[in-house]
Amino acid sequence: MKKIIFFTLLFIFFRYPLYGEGSFDHFFVFSSGYSILHDYKDNNHSGFNFSLNYEPGLMENLHVDISLSFSVHKKQEGSAPLFRSNYDFCHSPSISLGPKYYLPFLEKFKPFGGAGIHLTVSISRDHVKNETPASFSPGVYVKTGFDYFWGRKFFTGFETYYKWCFADIPHSASFKLRLGYVY
Repeated sequence: MKKIIFFTLLFIFFRYPLYGEGSFDHFFVFSSGYSILHDYKDNNHSGFNFSLNYEPGLMENLHVDISLSFSVHKKQEGSAPLFRSNYDFCHSPSISLGPKYYLPFLEKFKPFGGAGIHLTVSISRDHVKNETPASFSPGVYVKTGFDYFWGRKFFTGFETYYKWCFADIPHSASFKLRLGYVY
């Protein structure tokens, strides 16, 4: 019974700040682009990144950025292996959460910035030893970019994203194109 009361009060408490007096826009976003992984041996490795974001509006220009992303990086020809042993690939799924603020300068063109926390799993592949170890690391991220709104429901944009991990997973930078839907 205590759990039912607790979750009911929790629901009521969080419902009103999100959906109270104003009706704020919520965004669904798909983004994809180029990514650079910088390991701790001073090597850069190119790759790609894509993500799905849900961005509920808290206030008119303030959103919560909830993102599921996936990055793949391949060892560059002639460079040292990825950050461990003889690894050729590094796959990095992650989830991130943080505030995102849209600058209210223009109606259709809106620059934004945000920061937050992320949890990343790094899965590497060593074709020589036939190993696939994984590691987990929390970290922080910052992002900036802009969106251009094509009417009321759709927008496109560009985003730069820098992710830094606290443990031994390398940090990365991504440059992505965004396609979004407003509801």
